[in-house]
Amino acid sequence: MPPSDILVRPQVLGGFGGGIPGGWTTEKILRSNARIENEVGFRDLPAYYDINLASDLMDRWPIREQGMNRGTCNAFAAVAAEELAIYRDDPGQGLQPLSEEFLYTLMRRDHPPSFPVADDVTTQSATTGATFLDQAKQVIEEVGLCDRSLMPYNDDRLLPPNHTEDPAPGAMANAAPRKRKMVCNTWKSADASDGPDRWRTNPGNQSISEIFLERLEDGTPVVASFPIFDLSRRGAWTNRTAEDRGRVSYRGQIDREPVAGHTICIVGCTTKPDLDQGGMFLFRNSHGKRFASQNKGSTRIPAGSLGVGYGMISARDVDRFCWDYLYRDAA
Repeated sequence: MPPSDILVRPQVLGGFGGGIPGGWTTEKILRSNARIENEVGFRDLPAYYDINLASDLMDRWPIREQGMNRGTCNAFAAVAAEELAIYRDDPGQGLQPLSEEFLYTLMRRDHPPSFPVADDVTTQSATTGATFLDQAKQVIEEVGLCDRSLMPYNDDRLLPPNHTEDPAPGAMANAAPRKRKMVCNTWKSADASDGPDRWRTNPGNQSISEIFLERLEDGTPVVASFPIFDLSRRGAWTNRTAEDRGRVSYRGQIDREPVAGHTICIVGCTTKPDLDQGGMFLFRNSHGKRFASQNKGSTRIPAGSLGVGYGMISARDVDRFCWDYLYRDAA
């Protein structure tokens, strides 16, 4: 394959499933972060912000579990964002549970990435089941999302070789009314000289965190993907602080290349005075009650936490490490 602006090598390990954008290396992103810090500076969220788009759903929107056998976090996060957005469009109709299995099936079966990929992508994709948010965008725009009852999720299924099953009867017709235009931005360049900086900002020179905040202010949840550098008990997403309290931090995590990616649904943000790192984005995870498992009935719950199954990540880490994001098009 000739050189491309995007070379994608999807990888996944148990319980995660975000693809690793080709050309994304730790060295390049650290150089980019240093350049931004020196030339522009990372911006804090405005003081005393406290947004939770899911505030009136916390006791009616059960946390879901993607399971350790399947790399389906992109589907879970995208479905969560659409469930929340649909509810907020018309709270009177109640929460409409949608099917992660349906979305993931069509992402894998019918909607490969719309950008060029590495030569071995077919083999790696079949082995790992990794996906990109670009694939979710295609399905939501062209097909829609069906009711969860039509295709319930099986969290203990490997589904080789394609990691999918055929859509249930009636699922396509059921999904059609939920088509929606989406905006997706994936890290796009292997060129260390401009790639990491070029994709992060829009013509208004907004940082990623500012883009996310603007969407939240409009009432729109955001789907965001991040690197996994370490899957041991020292990892940002797998250490005791994350698993017990939901606090994800990349401090001390960037001495190696990523081994996988993980995707979450951002539902709010907070800049409570006792928080640092430019404020915190609040997210819904797809690791069931094993994530932030101790955030219940305890005085040790971190400030701003939304409880079991939800977490927080700093605005600084969002700006430094987010490599793929998706949200509803406001147009």
